[in-house]
Parts: sequence; C-alpha cells; structure tokens
Amino acid sequence: MAEASPGHAVFCPRCRGLMQRRIVRGKPVAYCATCDGKGSDSQPLAWFTKKGGGPDRSAEAARVAAQARPQVHASAKPRVAADEPRRARDVPPPAKLEVAPGTDLFPFGEVREGQRQFLADVATAVKEGRHLLAHAPTGLGKTVSTLAPMVKLALESQKRVFFLTSKQSQHKIAVDTLKAIRQKAGVPFVVADVIGKQDMCPRPEARDMFPKRFAEFCRREQVTKSCQYWETANTGALRLLKQRPHHVEELTIVCTEETTCPHQAALDLAAQAHVVVCDYNYFFSDLRAQMQERLKVDLADVLLVVDEAHNLPDRIRDHLTLELNDYVLDDALDECNDLDDVALGKHVEILRLVLASLADVEPPSDPEERIQRSERYVPREEFADAVNEAFGKKRSTLTVKDYDGLVDDLAEAIGAYEQRFKDDSRGLAALHEFLANWRNERRGLARILQKEPTPSLAYKILDPAVLAKPVFDAVHASVVMSGTLHPMEMTRDVLGLAPERSTCREYASPFPRENRLVLVDSSVTTGYKDRSPQMWRDVGARLAEIAEATPGNVAAFFPSYSILEQVRPHVEAALDTGKEVVAEERGADKAEKEALVNRLRRGVTNALLLGVQGGSLSEGYDYEDNLLKGVVIVGLPFAQPSLEVEALIAYYEKKFGPGLGRPYAYVHPTFHRVLQAAGRCIRGPTDRGVIVLMDKRFGWGSYRSSYPADFNPRPTDDPVGEVRRFWRSR
Repeated sequence: MAEASPGHAVFCPRCRGLMQRRIVRGKPVAYCATCDGKGSDSQPLAWFTKKGGGPDRSAEAARVAAQARPQVHASAKPRVAADEPRRARDVPPPAKLEVAPGTDLFPFGEVREGQRQFLADVATAVKEGRHLLAHAPTGLGKTVSTLAPMVKLALESQKRVFFLTSKQSQHKIAVDTLKAIRQKAGVPFVVADVIGKQDMCPRPEARDMFPKRFAEFCRREQVTKSCQYWETANTGALRLLKQRPHHVEELTIVCTEETTCPHQAALDLAAQAHVVVCDYNYFFSDLRAQMQERLKVDLADVLLVVDEAHNLPDRIRDHLTLELNDYVLDDALDECNDLDDVALGKHVEILRLVLASLADVEPPSDPEERIQRSERYVPREEFADAVNEAFGKKRSTLTVKDYDGLVDDLAEAIGAYEQRFKDDSRGLAALHEFLANWRNERRGLARILQKEPTPSLAYKILDPAVLAKPVFDAVHASVVMSGTLHPMEMTRDVLGLAPERSTCREYASPFPRENRLVLVDSSVTTGYKDRSPQMWRDVGARLAEIAEATPGNVAAFFPSYSILEQVRPHVEAALDTGKEVVAEERGADKAEKEALVNRLRRGVTNALLLGVQGGSLSEGYDYEDNLLKGVVIVGLPFAQPSLEVEALIAYYEKKFGPGLGRPYAYVHPTFHRVLQAAGRCIRGPTDRGVIVLMDKRFGWGSYRSSYPADFNPRPTDDPVGEVRRFWRSR
C-alpha cells in the first residue's frame, strides 16, 4: 500500500482494478484489492467488480472519465457540520433553458425507414397531451426517436422528461443517446441516471448483503453518522455531474472520488435535472409520493417514457402483493423482542398457528385439474374469524382480544419502535400492512393460501390500473413502448389509459425481410399432455440438427429450467460437429450469466447457448454484431396453472368483456416472452439469421392474433433443410 496523494491513480497500474482508500493513522492510503491481497472485505465498488473479485472492464468510458479527473484528499473535502442538515433544504429546480427555433435535436445524420413516422408521432403526442402506445421492433431506434423530440419540446415548454426502464443495460443506451442529443443541441440540459441504492453503494460491505440487510445497514450507518460517504457534502460532486450527462457507473465513480453518497447525489441531481432515467418504481409504486416530493415533480409537467412496457403490468402486480408468512412473522417477532414486548410477541406466535391451521384445510379438488392441490382461496372473513377464535381460546393470557385490537396494537408498537430506535420498522410494519389491508373489500382481489413449502397467505391486487391509471391521467403526455407491445389495445386497457387520449401505432421492422427466416416446426411440442422421455429425445435431436445446420452461434430458449435440464443431455448426445453447449444454470446470478454471454462476445463462434424464456438471457442482453445466427424457441412458456392465473382470467373477463380474459391474462403475455426471445437474433441491418418456433402450437390459428404484422412464421415439415438452404443462398 502507498500513501494516497491528490493525484494518485484511480486504477491499479498492474491489473487496472479500481483503487481503494483506507484511513491509516489519520492518512488516506491507496491499495488495490486484487494485487495487495486484502481479501473480500476490501473489494472495489459492487458495480464494477465481477463475482469473485477483479475488475469489470465493461465500463471503459467510466474508467477513462474517472482516470482523467484529479482526486482530492478526503481531509480537504467539505464535511457537514454536526448542527447542519446532511442535504440542502432547498434544491433548486431545473434551470430554464432555451432552444433556438427550428432546432432539430435528432443527433444522427440519417433517419431510418419507419423512424421518421415514429418521430412525428412522438412530437404530436407531446404537443397534444396524448399517450402514444408504440410497438417498435428492434432497429427502429426507439430510444432516440422518443428522446430527441421529447427533450426539445420539454425544454421549450418548461417540462421534464422521465425515461423509465427496468433494465440497467437500457440506462446506458438512454444516457448515451442524451449525450449525443446534448452535443447536437448545444444546450446544457442536466441528466440524472438513478438505480437502486445498494447497486450504487461504494461500501465494500454492500456487495454480498441481502436487500433487507443492506437497508438496515444503511439506515444504521446514517443514524450513527458512521458512513463517510453519507456525511460528506455532495456539492462538489453535483458541480461535476452537471457538466455533462453521466451513466450511473460514471456517476458512482465521481461520487466515490468525492467521498459522497452516490445515491443521494443522484437524487439531488435528479431534482435539478431536465431528464431523469430511472426505474418503474419511481412512478408505479408506493414510493411515488415520496419521490415526487424529493424530486420536486409535478405530474402535469412530466413527459413520461415507459420502455419495455410489456413488463409493467406484472411489475405493478408484484408490488401490490402483500404476504403473511414465516419471514414476516419472524421479522415482526424480532422487533417485538427489541421492544421487550412479550405480550405482543405472543400474538405474533398465535398468527403462526393460525396460518398452520388454515393450511390443514383441504381445498376442493378436481381430478382433471393440476392446480388447487397446494393452494386454495381463503375468504376474507375466514382468516379474521380464525384469528379471533384463536385469541378467544387464550383470552386469559392475552392483552389483545380480537383482530381489530391487534391491528391497533401493532400501529402503536410501530410508533414506539421508530421513536426508540430512530429507525423505520420493517417487520411490525409489514405485518400491520397485511392485516390492515386484508379486511378491505374491493373488486379485483385474490386471497390465496400457498401450503408449500411453508404456509403463506397472499393478498393480491390483480388490476395494475390501480397504480397506473392515476399516473397516466395526471402526466402531460407519455410514450409507452416495446418491441413486443402487440396488441397495444391490451396494454392500454390493462394499464388504464384513457382510450380517447391514446394513440396505438405498430411500426414495421426497418431490417430487410429477406435477412430473416421464421419457421414453425410442428413435429414436437412441450404441451403438458405430450411430455414424455421420448418427446425430450425428439426435441433434443431436432434442436441438435438445427444447430448443426446453422453456421455460427445458436441460442435455444426453453419454457422452464426443468424442460431445459431434461432436453440438454439428448442435445449433447446428438451433436456431432463439435458445437459447444453453453447452458444457463438454475440459480445463476447476474455475473454468471454475463460470463456466458461474454464467452460468445470474446470469440466463441460455434456454440449452442441454452437458456429460458422470460429470463435475462432471452430478454436482457443485446447480442450485437450478428452474435447469434439462429434462435430456437422450444415450446410456449405459458404460466404454470395456478389460482392467481385463474383469478386474473376471471377478473379480466368481467372487466373487459367475454372472450378477452384468457388472451389478456394468459396468451398475449406468453407470446411477449416468445417474441422477446426471438428478437435476440437480428439486431442490425446487415444481420442474417433463422428463428425456429419448435412446437406445433405455434401454428395454431387461435394464436395468430398474438403475432404482430411483421412476424409471420411459416409452418414447415423440413425445418432443417430450409435452414440449410437459407444459409446456402447468401
């Protein structure tokens, strides 16, 4: 280790890993976590390291930017005085900027085919205060076609653009686009890129914590003033961040060098930003009110972009689900112990017994059904009555006599916990939220008990419009887009967008049609009734034939890990041309999946990649430069039959009309996953590739409405021969 100086290198000169600093005897000392062998407690930034340590070289721009910036001693950086607030009480709003009349902010020299209409439609939606729902295939340039006109009109009308995406990879694309737009405009508009606090945390301890543990750790460090990043003012970092748009990884490096909290700096920057790139939950969760205040947002002044919008309904439904299970009860019991509240702890333990007794009730069964064996509906009053009955049996030893009394006592305990520990309650608050909401009566609810692996009672709000509709009604205009938004009317209806204020547009792919072959192989299926060892052998043999007929890398995406694992040995046995099998393992983390894709990017040219539909390999990665010559979709990834699916179908049937329940709740979402996976093949105008839908059901007429106009799979009895002829024809 060496004493750090104001100009010491940001990265290790030997391994190029991010240098760390530690205060030793009052002086900042620089060290490399890899070369100096400090072990896991000295790992670099979570964002910039791979599993097992070592530098992640994927953010080269961030490295160059950080390396060019001089460092400052921690002792020379402004600290927050003990009697001063950590953050400025009044963060200024975005500065008023002007764009010269007639300025075109589209940053590229050529507008692609179909892109001009998209640009015009976005501009019209913003000017008229409408919602544009756009099915925009890969290659159309969705991001730039949306942001260029939106930023221009936002600056002209003193509005703000919020670009929402669930993918961190899309953050970089959006910020790169904004960099190009800002350079073209010559106007210094401010951009903020924000992701989750833990992913931005520079503390090495944050790397391996579960999210809940990290939240507790972060709050404790703030309360005890033990985090130097939290305690250091972010004025200097904000000054640097306003000079140009920064990806979140660049922002994290800037703030780490300034020894200030990256997440807090990003939020302070967002409050002053003209454009903010962030996750769905900033608008579509119970964080919305808090973030509106924090970012000083008036929804009437918001131009909203929802990217990959086919994911939004499920994200909202997941957020609106409340559960009562052993984890919630254990957390609540821990907080009771912290408060030394033995009496309340007894009530929590009784709830555990009530859950177990509900699980002992056998649900009605139907021999033709594959569901309802380990789950059942629980009527609203059944659970409350069971709680009251259990309390009544132990009335002499309890301080609370009934369900409502427990809800009241939990509210008091939450207040006592937060006053005593100066910290938010988690366990008691989660238990209170569940019990308080359970008694609510409203349409579109499903109350379901899962018996395995341990009893869990869920309160599910089925309608995402509960959260989405108020947002879309309030914002000035929005673009709701995806490469798999077909049919757009379904997304409009499910999210609650007003039809009279919405425009639906389906744009054609700008890539040459002759560059893509799309086939249906009807010789096999993964349908439940047809599954057998022989079927898996047939699927494996056919997949191997198609992979061998394709000169280059092929990806095959399965409905589930279970099917992948059953087919894989038959594929490996049938391959005889040396094609390497690279498989996504069940439970693989982000770093392991990234490693699989990087093997292809680093020169593997004859591999068969096996993954699952709906996963990050089939939706989250961009296989650029024709990295994949073929994609095989093995089977339809229908959701497992469950009471939740059943309830959602029934609810949509009532809400949207006869015949729409199953398509909206079950069929179209399944084909969104299929189309996302199929879209991994052709990523550029000169790419060529084959897409094989390997299941006879893909050819059924009842599913034709799930395909967009530019995706027209053709059934064939000879998929292998057609694949060979396609590649010979180039």
